[in-house]
Amino acid sequence: MESAVVDSVVLIAAMHVRDAYHAEARPILEAADRGEMPPLTLTDFILAETLNYLTAKGGSSVGREALDRIEKSQGLRIERIPDAVFSAGKNEIYTNIDGLSLVDALTVAHMRHRGLSRIYSFDDDFDRVPQIQRLVTVPN
Repeated sequence: MESAVVDSVVLIAAMHVRDAYHAEARPILEAADRGEMPPLTLTDFILAETLNYLTAKGGSSVGREALDRIEKSQGLRIERIPDAVFSAGKNEIYTNIDGLSLVDALTVAHMRHRGLSRIYSFDDDFDRVPQIQRLVTVPN
């Protein structure tokens, strides 16, 4: 099975018990933590978005705990977005696809660069992007 990207909304929901998607997100992150699915990629921008949100909601210790969990997970990989991919995301995707945040546009550029077509996300804005398949549950 092809690897996939994991969006900040899934990471946040899995780690924030009061999030509306917590029950859906937790099994995804737990399966990744146990190495039961192909590794999930998150970009440096997804990491920043996740940690900023969790820190704002719960304080620095919550942000640091989330970072520790992500770094220790068997099934999560953090990848930096190279300058050329950043430029493509900003100049070609963000400016041409309505409804995508800058981080979402950079994520799409990263996926195209790496040849990935699947993303775990509850954000239906990704449905506007051709050749992107949005996943919301762990595969059987």
